Parts: sequence; structure tokens; C-alpha cells
Amino acid sequence: MKLDASIAQVYEPQHALFGRLVRMCFTFAGCYWIVIYLLQWLSLIDHDQLRDFRSGQTMIYFILLSLWGIEYLRETRRLKLLIRRSEELDVCVSRVTLSDLHPKIGGFAILRPIGASSVRGWVFPFLNITGLAVAVYLIVQRYVAAISAVL
Repeated sequence: MKLDASIAQVYEPQHALFGRLVRMCFTFAGCYWIVIYLLQWLSLIDHDQLRDFRSGQTMIYFILLSLWGIEYLRETRRLKLLIRRSEELDVCVSRVTLSDLHPKIGGFAILRPIGASSVRGWVFPFLNITGLAVAVYLIVQRYVAAISAVL
């Protein structure tokens, strides 16, 4: 769906960046499986260490899937808001501007607040950034643990 330029300008870059960051985290978390099974295949770790390495992945996937799922739900809310507002204004969805969505423009914030958002407008960007940071930390921690086991 094509968005009005005023919405696309503030929303689409955040949406694209968030998607790339989540996909990168999933990629690095997924590649970790290759690393630990390679370590086991090379007999550098035993079965108990493998179990510990595998169990460390659970929290990473929980965080990433939660971020992705919450953002998916927010995306449906954004679409509903656009459709509802376009019906109220009796215009095409692509003609709904950011100013037409006021005061609900905070719903389009993903990684940073949009406009003069209230405290509520900071909640999801804060959660998304914190969740991504924690996921990256946990992923790095897993790789460090695997490397430390070999050395």
C-alpha cells in the first residue's frame, strides 16, 4: 500500500531499519546452531556442553519473536487506523496525511518517537531498542561462550 509522503517519510525508514535489525539478529542466532554443531562434530565439546549451548538460545528467540509479533500487531493497528481515517475523510488511504492521524501518530513510531509524542509514544520505541540491544548482547554472549569452550 502506498502511503502519503508525510507518513512514508517518518515511518518507512524506521520500519525498514527495524526489519533489517531483527532479521540480522535472527541470522546470527541461527548461525550459532551451525557453530555449536560443528564444535560437537569436531569433538571440541561434549553432549552436556551442547545441551547448555542449545538451551541458551531460548531467551534470544523469545525476545526476537516477541519483538516481531508485537510489531506485527502494531502494523495491523496502523492499517486499521489508516483505513478508518480514510473512510472518515472520504478519501483514498494513500491520501491520508500524518496531520490527519493526529493525535494517534505515535502509533507509527518504531525506533524513535514521531512528532511531539506523549510518554505513551516513547514506550514502543524504548521497548524495541531495549529488546534489540538485549538480543544482540545475548547473541554475542553465546558466541563468546562457544569460543571460550574451545580455548
